[in-house]
Amino acid sequence: MTNHFFKIENRAGEALTVNGTVITPYVRSLQVRLPGGHGGLVWSVPVAVRVGRPSGAAATLPVRDVTRQVQIGLLAISLMTSLAVGAVWLVLRLFVRRGSS
Repeated sequence: MTNHFFKIENRAGEALTVNGTVITPYVRSLQVRLPGGHGGLVWSVPVAVRVGRPSGAAATLPVRDVTRQVQIGLLAISLMTSLAVGAVWLVLRLFVRRGSS
C-alpha cells in the first residue's frame, strides 16, 4: 500500500533560454496532504541548476542551501547555550544546598 499523505520528488522547473543558453532549475519538493483531500502543504527547496550551452556542452551546478545551514547553526548554538545554562544552574544549586546545611 502506498502512502498518499507524504510525497517527495525532484522536479525540473521551467527552462529559460538566454542567447541560446538553456537554464533549467531543479527542486526537491515535499508534499503533505491532509486526509480527505481538503488541503495540505508543499515545501520546495532548490537543489541544482542545469546550464546547457549552444555548443552542446552542459553542466549541472549544485545549489547550496545557505538558509538551512544558518538554521542548523543557530539550533546548535541554542542547544549548547541551554546545556551550559542548565549546567551552571545545577552547580550553583548544589553549592547553595551545601552552604545552607
